Amino acid sequence: MDEPHKAYAYGVRTRNHRKELLVFRHPSAGIQIPKGTIEPEESAAEGLFRELQEESGLCIEEVGRARFLRADRWQHTPQSPWEIRCFFELELHDERARWQHVVTGSGEDDGMIFE
Repeated sequence: MDEPHKAYAYGVRTRNHRKELLVFRHPSAGIQIPKGTIEPEESAAEGLFRELQEESGLCIEEVGRARFLRADRWQHTPQSPWEIRCFFELELHDERARWQHVVTGSGEDDGMIFE
């Protein structure tokens, strides 16, 4: 398989006997899950954990298990090159119901507040 380009985090936890999915509100793009571009020197898992930290403030210590779900080839438009997108399920240990996080990193979201 070619090198992956994007990593997606399906962060789940169980609270009060219910499964909850980690999502955040992007100021201009709506409800999303943590995801992003994998840097050339990173593995898919390394890119995933970096994106999770940048977009939610959660770090690897707050993840119980990371399970690779699948990799898909995806093409956004006929003019776009194919990308390989990797999907992971993360077991989260964070107990907060809600929080705000100032995005870090060098991307266009840097400095935005995700809730």
